[in-house]
Amino acid sequence: SLWSFYRRMLHFRSAHPELVEGEFQPLESDENLLAFRRYTSEKSCLVLLNFTDQPIHSELRGWQGSAGVIFNSDSDAAPIQSSTDVRIHPFEIWIGQEK
Repeated sequence: SLWSFYRRMLHFRSAHPELVEGEFQPLESDENLLAFRRYTSEKSCLVLLNFTDQPIHSELRGWQGSAGVIFNSDSDAAPIQSSTDVRIHPFEIWIGQEK
């Protein structure tokens, strides 16, 4: 339900202070993909949001690395292994901890 989704998101947000207090770095990507980093000196998260009804396969410019899934709205989410091969499902919210 929508209520349980919001409860899950609020709990997740409180468990990851870098999402609240961290610096914000927008990343260049496909025009239909909102991509950014939130980071502190200790932790860094990659956030990807697809607001379309189509899957997106894109490159993230301005970011190098990999990130493991820590929150997503799709049960088939996979880790991001490379900034040149980012795949995200329709309407997916994907948040990963950078490695």
